[in-house]
Amino acid sequence: MLCVISPAKRLNVKEWDRDMAGLSTPDWTKDITELSDIARKLDVADYEKLMHISENQAAKVSAYYDDFSLPHTPDNAKPASLMFSGDTYLGLDAPTLSPKDLTYAQDHVMIISGLYGKLRPFDLVRPFRLDMGTKLQTPRGKNLYEFWGDKISDAFTQQMKDTKSKALVNLASIEYFKAAKGDKLAQNGVRVITPNFKEIRDNGDIKTMSMFVKRARGSMARWIVENRITNPEDLKDFNVGGYTFQPGASEGDDWSFARPQPPKKTKGKAASADDQTPRRRK
Repeated sequence: MLCVISPAKRLNVKEWDRDMAGLSTPDWTKDITELSDIARKLDVADYEKLMHISENQAAKVSAYYDDFSLPHTPDNAKPASLMFSGDTYLGLDAPTLSPKDLTYAQDHVMIISGLYGKLRPFDLVRPFRLDMGTKLQTPRGKNLYEFWGDKISDAFTQQMKDTKSKALVNLASIEYFKAAKGDKLAQNGVRVITPNFKEIRDNGDIKTMSMFVKRARGSMARWIVENRITNPEDLKDFNVGGYTFQPGASEGDDWSFARPQPPKKTKGKAASADDQTPRRRK
């Protein structure tokens, strides 16, 4: 099974164990250099307009690219799975995976990135921001989808073959998975399963809530890694955080998972129903 997830805007730049084993570097250095050189030429006002962000945020992004350099080393970069700290990465919780699980994840979890194209969990990255939907003009086209072309799709297809995976589990956002070109993957014979996560309210209404969706995506990726899921049908056993497979709401390979919406957090204590700590199957 190959899991594909999105990166995160929120970064963790704190110190980490630089002596950890298994570190790797991103594959596509020529492409990364080309994009970072283009981004470095932009000023704060350009970033504000291009990314629709505040002046303070734009200044931070500008500083990222002023400091950006290759090659990445443990002294100037950090593994992607530790650098990203959004809700998906809270669900994945890579720092608590066992060494064997981390080694397995390196080949079975891929991160789509606007700047790096694709990343493995142990690939070193510098602090950056470049959302895949950014309309950054490059010699290859008017946006990052045109810049990356078929490269990400072809890489995932090859990774599927290398790992003998029976399905690609799409745990990325629409914005990012668009870069993987679902139609091209299908032409390459890749089966794509897209889990959807929903909350059931007390009145019976079923809602999609972004924060919970992102956390559940990371939790499912971790669950797949910990349990070495290889049979696509076994994905239906996913129950972390109270989610259960909903056959009636699923269609084709768009699979629906739902749970009772967790109660609001009480002061100083998170509600137990919102515990999405992944656990191994028994």
